[in-house]
Amino acid sequence: MKNQFSFAAHISRECDFGRRIVKSSPSFTGVFAYDGYNLIETLTSTGSVLARYTMTQNIDEPLAMLRSASSSYYQEDGLGSVTSLTSSTASVANTYTYGSALASNWCQQ
Repeated sequence: MKNQFSFAAHISRECDFGRRIVKSSPSFTGVFAYDGYNLIETLTSTGSVLARYTMTQNIDEPLAMLRSASSSYYQEDGLGSVTSLTSSTASVANTYTYGSALASNWCQQ
């Protein structure tokens, strides 16, 4: 699925480390909290927790996500790139594909 937001309607702000800290669109505003390099929470603009993340010991390597009292698990390929997100019953909730950083489909879901 390609991003359907126009530039004016979809705004992302990044910190000095290149990490997204805020995503804003007409239907969603999320604030991303990090512990060093690792994402640990997604919050609403009012501070309510939307999701919590469990990371491995490696930098930027998610293991699981807790959202609405439901756990999901990240699956990786041999290179360590996240390829899918599965539910606690092992059904695929989302898949991710990657291309060249210069290509228009660099990271799509």
